[in-house]
Amino acid sequence: MRTTSKGRVSSTISYRDDLLERIRRSPDLGAGYLNAALAEAPKVFLIALKDVVDAQGGVSRLAKKTGMHRVSLHSLLSAKGNPRLDNLNRILDALNIRLTMAPKIESRKRKKAG
Repeated sequence: MRTTSKGRVSSTISYRDDLLERIRRSPDLGAGYLNAALAEAPKVFLIALKDVVDAQGGVSRLAKKTGMHRVSLHSLLSAKGNPRLDNLNRILDALNIRLTMAPKIESRKRKKAG
């Protein structure tokens, strides 16, 4: 139960709070969330990456784990961020997530059809 700003008790939580709690409990969910976001668009991926970072302790904790400056991480994880691959790998490594590549499913279907 949560208390609203007007002092009332609410049994609902925000979608984002629920998402972060589920990611905290299940690292596999965080990786799946990032994969789905990356399939959408780079900006969506950065939003999802920030969510996973927040679920795992926030930017300050990530800065300690990566050795990167907190302000730089905030910039990289912003909607306008554009992390280099080496920085992305450092972030993902600190989150215990591995970047992998796979062929698009559509590509495999086209080959079988053709």
